[in-house]
Amino acid sequence: MRLPKVLIAMTAANLVLLAWLLSHLGPAQAQASAPVVRAQALEIVDQQGRVRASLNIQPASTHEGQHYPETVLLRLIDPNGKPIVKLGGAVGNAGLGLNDGSDTTYALIEAKDAEAYVRLTTSDGRRHFVKP
Repeated sequence: MRLPKVLIAMTAANLVLLAWLLSHLGPAQAQASAPVVRAQALEIVDQQGRVRASLNIQPASTHEGQHYPETVLLRLIDPNGKPIVKLGGAVGNAGLGLNDGSDTTYALIEAKDAEAYVRLTTSDGRRHFVKP
């Protein structure tokens, strides 16, 4: 049985194309990382999909007559969904809050309106302020 000339020509063309493609392959390289990631917010989740860390910008707001400026806020969150570390900054105000996961025991370091202090609160409600 004789192969048609077209089939032989197609096979030869495919072999030439394959040889050309293989000769132009270079070593595999990872893509270069982007120099900047731009986003409105960032959340890191665990394997169950729960948010464990977040970085976002809280808009300016007024609550009970008190005005709060726009604030950048970083939260580290425990597996139960409670923030255990908060780091925030706004115009004229910055603070770091540490919490053991309860609503009663925490440490707060704050610089606000040219004042700075440390506030410690224990589980039995005792408070201790440290001012320079």
